[in-house]
Amino acid sequence: DGTVHVGRLFVHPDRRCRGYGTRLLSAIETKCPGDVYRLFTSSLSLGNIALYERSGYKVKRTTSTGNGYDMVHLVKEGTCLSR
Repeated sequence: DGTVHVGRLFVHPDRRCRGYGTRLLSAIETKCPGDVYRLFTSSLSLGNIALYERSGYKVKRTTSTGNGYDMVHLVKEGTCLSR
């Protein structure tokens, strides 16, 4: 349906803050063109949320885990790169 669900992205702690996360997201969007990209992360992962927002993702909702933190669901819309 044009939706790309982005799974877990990992950057080794020794390599963070060097642009690898931004390049990973860009590569996913290039290799997996879609109309909507969806992902989620922990509300405690402030660096991840900032990265996603810098990359054009917007927080759409949060859901409680019952474990003292929430899951933040983000969406990037209108980004089909193949058309």
